[in-house]
Amino acid sequence: MAQKFVSGDGKTTPDKDVLLLYVSQLKANISALEGGQAKLTAYLEVMKVQLKEMEEKLRKTESGV
Repeated sequence: MAQKFVSGDGKTTPDKDVLLLYVSQLKANISALEGGQAKLTAYLEVMKVQLKEMEEKLRKTESGV
């Protein structure tokens, strides 16, 4: 029979294996999100550089240089 844990308020929680699975899934999701965040941050920096380049080209075009 699956082991149940009883919290301080007397409610039972899922067995240890289920909790370990949830924790494992949450860790994997967090890692994936952090990796995605790092990629988005890098892409954002590239976009900022591209924006500055485009603004400079626009200024040159407007000034007739």
